[in-house]
Amino acid sequence: MELRKRQAKILQDLFEKKRISVDTILDEYGISKRTLYYDLNKINDWLSEDNFGMANIEDKEIVIEITNLASIEKQMHRGKEYYFSSEERRAIEFLFITLNSEKIVIDDLKNAFDVSRNTILSDLKSVKSEIEESGELKFCNSIKQGYYVTGDESALRKIIQEKINELKTPEGKAVLKIYMQNSLFSLTENEIDFYKLCICIIKQYELDIKNEYILSDMQTEGFMIQVSWIRSLKGYTIKLSDDEKNALTGTLSYRSVENSVEKMARCGIEMVQEEVYYLASMLLGIETTGFKTHREEERFIEKIADQFISNFERITCLVFYNRSKLRHELFHHLRALFYRMKYGTPSDNPLTRDIKQMYSFVFEATRRAIAEVGNNFMRDIPDTEIAYLCIYMVSNLDEKKVHQSAKYDGSILIVGPKNMAIATLIKEQIQNLLGDSFEYDVISLSRLKTRMLSEYVMVVLVDVPRGKVTGENVVETVSYLTRKISRRLWIYCRMRSCYPNTTTK
Repeated sequence: MELRKRQAKILQDLFEKKRISVDTILDEYGISKRTLYYDLNKINDWLSEDNFGMANIEDKEIVIEITNLASIEKQMHRGKEYYFSSEERRAIEFLFITLNSEKIVIDDLKNAFDVSRNTILSDLKSVKSEIEESGELKFCNSIKQGYYVTGDESALRKIIQEKINELKTPEGKAVLKIYMQNSLFSLTENEIDFYKLCICIIKQYELDIKNEYILSDMQTEGFMIQVSWIRSLKGYTIKLSDDEKNALTGTLSYRSVENSVEKMARCGIEMVQEEVYYLASMLLGIETTGFKTHREEERFIEKIADQFISNFERITCLVFYNRSKLRHELFHHLRALFYRMKYGTPSDNPLTRDIKQMYSFVFEATRRAIAEVGNNFMRDIPDTEIAYLCIYMVSNLDEKKVHQSAKYDGSILIVGPKNMAIATLIKEQIQNLLGDSFEYDVISLSRLKTRMLSEYVMVVLVDVPRGKVTGENVVETVSYLTRKISRRLWIYCRMRSCYPNTTTK
């Protein structure tokens, strides 16, 4: 007679350990006592055929007595099959369901693991409970589709990687490797060894970055590249934010993956663009976002913004008049900044030196405030990025509310982009140029009313599309005052007879 795989594995365990508790067997294999007794009877039938010995239960332990050690050892190693533990089996079942090329039903899993229908149902109940715990994924079953998982793809990929990492044995990894190869063949009708191709992508990455590959488990990354292929071919892709995409585009990792994907495309092996970003992030050795959902990402950035503002107020002993407005502005900037720092692609800022000189106190307070938010990516921000944050803080400290009443002749209005940062810097430059003979107001373009053009002696437009606002007293400038624009401002004031006689330096 032949033993089933589970029975053979139990016998192998008994042969190696001689004595195992009943509870240990029940927990490890996820079976009932009734099933265990059935298996022990089959094991004893097999042992009795050649007088190898007998297995009995004594004091809640299974004990084996062997009468012919050499013969049983030889027999057990003949055609030996591996039996998966309940944890490994459940992990593989989940991977089969999420990485299949056609629908998966109970009989498929039952035959794959040589276990009962009840065992598979128990496994799937456990899997369903685990993956639905976060509320982001749903484990489903239908006659048309079989078993499948719906929900946020980013959350699903994270669980897929966790399940791959749970495969600790060579047998488990071998089963997954074969299964994904078969799925990719069915989806692409290409007989290439996809796992080897994935390893080639990783090796090319090594050459491109001219360094030893930083990930400790190349096999897992090779598997995850295949996961990316299978899921995207089935229509499920990772949706990264535009901020993260922009940050990734500037990395060597992205360029390496992009070049590899272009080469494969010429050979008829396609990969969607969204997955190029995903793979670039993975090869950088950093989790895609660290967030299971986009809402989780938003809450994280909001928390950074709130902590940053609180830190700044504590350090400077100042309070922002319109905290919600500043928080909204910082949210969009900090999200982009977070990904730039995460992927090592900080932005340039030609005004950094000027900002540090003009707002030295605010600049240092900004540096301290962002460093104390408690996130590793935010601790070593370069001065170029600090300068941008500094302008946000200055603009919200200095911004004046525009009154409804008309202004007197000595007022100048600076109209800037929505975030006000550059407009505030322009205000300081104009103030240095023209002195304190005027009052200066700063507003965003969205708040500009037509009647305001006649209420100010001069309206300076900063980075506003040409021709959008016109008038005799309107002067257009870019994000910094050039010598030519500065002279135009000075001459304009002289012509309007609103500026005292002075000489230019």
